[in-house]
Amino acid sequence: MYLLTAFSLNMLEELPIFVKFDEVTEEDVKYHLEHMKFVSAVAHESTAKLLTKRLGIEVQFNRIDVRLKHGDEAFIAQLPRPKEGQIYSEEEVQSLSLKFIYVYVK
Repeated sequence: MYLLTAFSLNMLEELPIFVKFDEVTEEDVKYHLEHMKFVSAVAHESTAKLLTKRLGIEVQFNRIDVRLKHGDEAFIAQLPRPKEGQIYSEEEVQSLSLKFIYVYVK
């Protein structure tokens, strides 16, 4: 299981491959990440801190290349793009409208 903030076709190890995307709730993501081992692929420290606060679990800053293959799973946390130089306050972090996508590679 990976935690991502974006998805690219370059992440796919091989083709042809089937990838399924489903929108899930923040509560679904919290539950699964609390109960399973996951690899954070969150490439920005400030985003990792934001997700740590928001999800209530430790999300590591980890700039890695992700290569997804058959059977891999991931959650994508889509955040609204901040204005140039903007740093979210604690209050703003809790009220951000985040979208979570579950990814399954068949």
